[in-house]
Amino acid sequence: MMKRQSLRTLRGLILTTALLAAPHAYADPPGLMTWGLPQLMAGMREVRTATARFSERKFDRLLKQPLLSSGTLIYVAPDQLQKETLAPVPSRMTVKGDRLTVVQPDGKTRDLSLSDYPALGALIESARATLAGDGATLTRYYSPTLTGDARAWSLLLEPRDDRLRAILTSIRIQGAGNAIRGIETQEHDGDRTEMTILPEPR
Repeated sequence: MMKRQSLRTLRGLILTTALLAAPHAYADPPGLMTWGLPQLMAGMREVRTATARFSERKFDRLLKQPLLSSGTLIYVAPDQLQKETLAPVPSRMTVKGDRLTVVQPDGKTRDLSLSDYPALGALIESARATLAGDGATLTRYYSPTLTGDARAWSLLLEPRDDRLRAILTSIRIQGAGNAIRGIETQEHDGDRTEMTILPEPR
């Protein structure tokens, strides 16, 4: 039971990285000759708070059809993440500091200390590093491969940390300029999640 709950929590926290640039409209990209991971990280550091809408497809190897869900994502620097699922059933997951709070569809609340779950703690620290544009911490947890240019780029993250490798195979983030378009998460057990990101209308 805890393993399945941990994986659901894991997916939610990873996909919250979509908030890195979601609120920004596409702007003229930086010089293509200087485009790279440092420039991408610098853009992420500019975001102090962000809200985005998501639609998600979860491909479970035990199911014939993908599971569909949608809702909102919220990031508040430096350490607060929230994923609120609105459909097909409402639920909410919030991380602040060392605490993970999950409000289940039946209204019951579960509160956990991340220090009790080292794999989740490692994941959250790496997600926060990405959100904060902390390239040093990000590369401590992942081997990043950035391809394309500022007009159309793809960032592949492959976990270095043994705790993350036991759960994840890779994360691929697709974007253009300062806007993230989608995230695909491949789990170690063969399951896969695809998320499409849209900024909240102003």
